[in-house]
Amino acid sequence: MSQRISSASGVRSEDTAEEAKREARLVGRLAAGAGAGALVAVPFLVVLALVVSESATLERVDRGVTDALHEWVSDRSVLVTVLERVEGATGAWTFRVAVLFAAALLWRVGSRRLATWALATMAIGGLLNVAFKEVVQRARPAFAEPVASAEGFSFPSGHAQNSMLGAAVLLLIVVPVLARRGKIGAWAAATFVVALTGFDRIGLGVHYLSDVVAGWIVALAVVTGTTIAFDAWRPGPAATTGIDPVA
Repeated sequence: MSQRISSASGVRSEDTAEEAKREARLVGRLAAGAGAGALVAVPFLVVLALVVSESATLERVDRGVTDALHEWVSDRSVLVTVLERVEGATGAWTFRVAVLFAAALLWRVGSRRLATWALATMAIGGLLNVAFKEVVQRARPAFAEPVASAEGFSFPSGHAQNSMLGAAVLLLIVVPVLARRGKIGAWAAATFVVALTGFDRIGLGVHYLSDVVAGWIVALAVVTGTTIAFDAWRPGPAATTGIDPVA
């Protein structure tokens, strides 16, 4: 009897030790993710400081780029129409729905950690965008004859941030299982969509250059942080191995 008790006690001790190791690894990954995300976010903090302090240099660059691009677009009615369509197609919910659909497929095939990571990344990015807009409360560009208008605050650009978030999340999901040509095509498509969205925001005159760049940086910081924290990126087919923050 005493031997059985001793054996059971030993098993419990081993289980407790293993659980402690898993928790320690999880804490380490979360810390690493937070640190990497913070490092990537440094340029954003620089832009944020310039915006909040109403830097004359940033204002000159922003107004110069926005005014020039808006004037060029406003002289081309067909381009204005195209950009208005792009605006509708690249809204935040376009990328959220795309990631939600991908996450549903991943969940169905058993990659539940990867699905959770994708949804968590989009959610964190969206919340940060709302928070930064409310804290900074930067007014949108104003023009005597605007070609478009938008509600809410300007910094950072929600369209730009969500396009980068969505593109990055989908890339991390599909690239590991694609052939070489597929990978090149996926990267090219993602880059095109993100760049087009940024161009659209400035060309329509609803955001400054710094709004767009800040949105991109925030998105990259979030993706970097959550990817490391949840160990989403692994050699091999991520869609089948998934992520395992506690393994």
